[in-house]
Amino acid sequence: MAAADSASETGLLGFYVAQQNQGILEVSFDPAKAPEDALSIIATTEAGTQPQWLRGYKDKIYAISRTTFPDATSTSGGVFAFQRPSSTEEAWRPLKLLDSKSSHGQGGVHCDVSPDGRTLAATNIEGSTMAIYPLSSDGLIGKPAYKVEYTLKEFGPGAKGSQTESFPHESAFDPSGQFIFIPARGEDRVHVYSVPSADKVRQLEDIVVPPGTGPRHTAFRIVNRTKTFFYLLGELDNTIRVYTIDYIETPNRLTFTLHQTISTLGANLPPSPPDRASLASEMAFTTDGKFAYASNRNTISRGSDTLAIYSINDSDPANHLTYIAREKTLGKIPRHFALSPDEKNKYLCVANEYSNEIVVFERDEHTGLMKEVKGRLSLGEALFKARNGPACILWK
Repeated sequence: MAAADSASETGLLGFYVAQQNQGILEVSFDPAKAPEDALSIIATTEAGTQPQWLRGYKDKIYAISRTTFPDATSTSGGVFAFQRPSSTEEAWRPLKLLDSKSSHGQGGVHCDVSPDGRTLAATNIEGSTMAIYPLSSDGLIGKPAYKVEYTLKEFGPGAKGSQTESFPHESAFDPSGQFIFIPARGEDRVHVYSVPSADKVRQLEDIVVPPGTGPRHTAFRIVNRTKTFFYLLGELDNTIRVYTIDYIETPNRLTFTLHQTISTLGANLPPSPPDRASLASEMAFTTDGKFAYASNRNTISRGSDTLAIYSINDSDPANHLTYIAREKTLGKIPRHFALSPDEKNKYLCVANEYSNEIVVFERDEHTGLMKEVKGRLSLGEALFKARNGPACILWK
């Protein structure tokens, strides 16, 4: 029996939502029910002002909020550690707050935890800062061991103030847990750090991309012990760039090779001008290595936005991704989406920020396309503005 099917029978299938105007929502999902009844909010947890991102590690959940931590006198964001309920009987209970710290900058937007659970990294977009914290064995957040503020030497070509500051958008550990990647939208570069531990941080050579790329998010897929595919999503030029990383053990450094640049907006399209008419937001890859997805946000229309779908060919890096099709997200501004963690990634859940709703699709594992809507949940009025609706999905 597939993991998702088993979880459905035991009532464990569901996810958490970083809902900016409410907190962290725990949502149950029963795919056997009609779509309008399949999703239910079973618990709500306060998580600072405008929670932006969720990262699970074993029985803990870490979150980051956008601003006003610890109170309205501050413009900094906050980072939070939560304990999940300890048994299925307590599944309806809110998360238990274990610890919280300042994110050390305005606009907390992303956080990540190292694979060994010992280090937390947090990024602040408006403050253009990044902080690295040690984590204790029981999940508590220590004082930051490393902090950096990024500066922009000159404005980039991105429209409407999108490249007037560094605007780092993510702090992501690679699969080895020894390196952190910080895509800076305003700088058109990715800052790379060696981080064997929170108190041993060393900046390596940046990855520089063409002006107007607006790097936003990263993803990784392991090839073998010394090589990994690295993907970089360009928010402003609506692209995915495909690299391989070669790990050189002595000295401790990385080698990056760019193989492909592909549009998120359609087949055989060039990178788009950074006019903010369309903004790529997220990407994800199936566990079987066959398909990739990227979300597109159209800022000049109120019609449904889209998911780009690609097939993957590991044996031909120059044509690693092939654009297959695009599917409607059935909502506006898909800020984030996530594949269910079962072996077949049976479901894909979209957080449509502006239309303020969650949509869950069943995925066809053979074609990569969406089969049907299995759940749909309104989280309130569709206000069509930022910092109101869902910002992140974390499957259980």
